[in-house]
Amino acid sequence: MELSPVSSVDSSSDTASKTARLTVAEPVLASGSNSIKSKRSISSFADETALPPPLLLDASRLHACATKDLLVFSPIASALPPLQKPPLGTSIEPIASDAASHVPTAAKSPEKDSPSNKNKLSSSVFPWKTKWKPSVEDKNNWNRFLSTNSEEMSKSMQFSFNDLKLRGFAGHTSAVKSFAVNEAVKLFASGSKDKTVKLWSLNVHEGIENWEMEPYSEALLTYTGHRRGPIHDLHFLSTDLIASCDGQVHLWHPETGKPIHQFITGRAPIVSVKPFQHHVNMIGATADGYLIFLDEHNQQVMQTWKVNAGVTNGSIRNIAINPSGTRVAIGHSNGMISLLETRTGMLVDCWKGGDAEISQLKFYANDVLVTCAPADHMICCWNVNRLKLTKTISASLDVLSMNLFKDEILAINGNNSVSFIPINEELQSYSSKFKSSIFKSQVTAFTPVPADQLLLFGCAEGEIFLYA
Repeated sequence: MELSPVSSVDSSSDTASKTARLTVAEPVLASGSNSIKSKRSISSFADETALPPPLLLDASRLHACATKDLLVFSPIASALPPLQKPPLGTSIEPIASDAASHVPTAAKSPEKDSPSNKNKLSSSVFPWKTKWKPSVEDKNNWNRFLSTNSEEMSKSMQFSFNDLKLRGFAGHTSAVKSFAVNEAVKLFASGSKDKTVKLWSLNVHEGIENWEMEPYSEALLTYTGHRRGPIHDLHFLSTDLIASCDGQVHLWHPETGKPIHQFITGRAPIVSVKPFQHHVNMIGATADGYLIFLDEHNQQVMQTWKVNAGVTNGSIRNIAINPSGTRVAIGHSNGMISLLETRTGMLVDCWKGGDAEISQLKFYANDVLVTCAPADHMICCWNVNRLKLTKTISASLDVLSMNLFKDEILAINGNNSVSFIPINEELQSYSSKFKSSIFKSQVTAFTPVPADQLLLFGCAEGEIFLYA
């Protein structure tokens, strides 16, 4: 089938900074607010004769932002008490310690108690971890983020990225390869090349105002059941379990870290696994060309389909499932793309999507598929109903990772920059390069936190950063 592009759009954009749109609000702590005030003022750590007056955080906004829409999910989430103003002269119990005490002993990571591991944590990731004083820039970033109009941002179809580092998370010893976010319970998980999965809190207000007593950068829990290799896929399932894949799919409980089931397929390693049917079941793809349907509830393999070898002899690199769960797209190592019906296994069609391997696929809608072959420096949008190429976007650099947010393509480039490319031509694309003083290694994984329009970035040396 000969496919020709309908339109072409160049993604090289003005590196226009969006930070000028924000106005820094004067932080005013209202009387009777629910902010926790540190027993020892942060300003006492500064030389008042040499430095300007310290910038205070708007604690009421910070707490409101961090706890909105918080649902009770587990002891980890429910253990976090509401902020209360303590009587004058009383000591403050660190919230992080209180939350950790509710996590079963077996679930606590042994690396928390190891002084040698603590010394290995990068001080550039999270200054509060080592009891450093937060910089004026860090506090400025928080106040600028809190002063943004969240209602206006939620209505916009464009991601509002302001290049503001809010905090970091330290613990992985090797490259971060995958993320999963559960905003309803304020948790996210990260999978790494070090064969571990770590569970973290998204209650971002912890450890900021009372930085002396609340070093909140440690993982809530570490799952260490993987043995085969890097964790390349990670998902929160609707049954309150987590699925992680290193070639084999593990199901485990996020409250205890206890393994529930491991799917043994007896075939080549699973290279990609995605949830479907409202995150109840999963579809995995093996390198040798099989699709495996996994029943998470009954913990068994439902069926196995062979992708037609007569159509393509390239091994599978990645898969994507459309929002309704009716079709699965498959990217192959030889640049071919296959489209199958999930209910019948019937091959809808197969076409050439690029000259290099198709490593990135995402469904923008039920009938629109976005694909990327990094070596081709090209992002393509396909109408899978009409089997037609509707848009091509040239990329001057290798696209290492790709995601979607509303009407935009979010991409991590080989030069350690992030690009925001509109699918709708009415919007303008732009890029932002990360500061080398913060990102000391290549970004290897990222994911959006949609409700608050935040981004999580994982790096080759194991650091994780939260940006607004």
